[in-house]
Amino acid sequence: MTAYLTTSDAQALAATLPGLEIFLAKDDASQAALLLLASMDIDRRKRYQGRKYDPTQGNEFPRIHGDGLALPPIGSPEWAVLSLPQQGVAVMASNIWDWDPAANDGQGGAVVPDAVKYAALYQANWLAQPQFAKRLAKIRSGLTSQGIGSASETYAAAAVSAAMASPAMGLCEQAAAYLEKYRLSGGPIL
Repeated sequence: MTAYLTTSDAQALAATLPGLEIFLAKDDASQAALLLLASMDIDRRKRYQGRKYDPTQGNEFPRIHGDGLALPPIGSPEWAVLSLPQQGVAVMASNIWDWDPAANDGQGGAVVPDAVKYAALYQANWLAQPQFAKRLAKIRSGLTSQGIGSASETYAAAAVSAAMASPAMGLCEQAAAYLEKYRLSGGPIL
């Protein structure tokens, strides 16, 4: 698995978006580690529509949306004889989430959607703030009330239940919002 963004790409993108100062304040090595963790969170915290563009790719994106009917079944002899550019052409018009005609030296290709890159960046920023991870761990453990001096925390039972049932549990609010259109929300029973 690789991160959805390189450190330099993330820095350039973060400079154009609000609320990413904590991420930008980290050194390059920390940013790279945060981006990898964020990418892992994105791939593990939700189920997505469709299937991977290339069944051998490590990350969940790029993806073929829907059932990819324009492609032969994965693993079939017909699939095995197609090269990736041919597979991409076979589904380019209607089944690839994001297609860049300039990719692969102008031959075109599936790319990681911008929404996924934004989600990875906001998730990395969120992971850089350990107080959020600690609070999430408390919610998962069922904390309903805690007080220290004049400060206290209470998690309503309904809120805890909703958070635990959320398909995006563990993703920050911004990342979950960017990924919503790719989330699997229904499908045939196999």
